[in-house]
Amino acid sequence: VRFAREQRALRARAGQHWFAPGAGTAAALQREGIDLVHFPARAAGAEALLDDPLLRELAGARVGLLTAPGGRDALLDGLRSRGAQLCVACVYERKAQRPPAARLRALADLPARSALLLSSGEALAALWQSLDEPGRAALRGRSCVASSQRLAKQARELGFKAPVLAQDARPEHLLAALAAHAARIR
Repeated sequence: VRFAREQRALRARAGQHWFAPGAGTAAALQREGIDLVHFPARAAGAEALLDDPLLRELAGARVGLLTAPGGRDALLDGLRSRGAQLCVACVYERKAQRPPAARLRALADLPARSALLLSSGEALAALWQSLDEPGRAALRGRSCVASSQRLAKQARELGFKAPVLAQDARPEHLLAALAAHAARIR
C-alpha cells in the first residue's frame, strides 16, 4: 500500500470493489481513505481471497492488481481462470536476501525440538539456497508448519515429510497449528 501510494494517490471510484489478501493490508488501505475493503475473515492470502463470493464470476470484469514482479501468482492465475481482464501494476520489487552468517549459525544451534514456520515461498527458497546439505537435513528433521497448501507442497518437495497446515500466515495461527501438532505427537 505504501509503495502504491508513493506513486499515486489511492482513491476509490464509484462501483469499484477493493480487496486485500489480509486484515493488515485492508487496514493500510483504510488508512489511505479506501473505506470499504473486502478481505478474508477466517484466513489470509491469495487462496483465501479467491474464496470471496465477489471474485467467483469475473467474465469480462476489469481487475487491477497492485503487486511485485513474481508475486501473487496464485491470485493472478485464479483471477485469469475466472475470466478477469487484468491490469497488473508492479509497485515494488521483491528481493530475496541471503540470511547473514550469524543467523545461519543461530539456526544451526536451535534445539532439535524447534519448528520451522513457513509464510513465504520466496523466503523458504532463499533460506534453502543458503544452507548446505547438513543444514537442510537438520531442518527436514524438524516439524514444519505451512501457512497454505502451496507452501506445504513446496516443503514436501524439499523433503519435509508431513508439513502441518495452518489456517493462514498470521503468527497466532501458525503457532496454534504448531501447538495442536505438538499435542498430538506427545
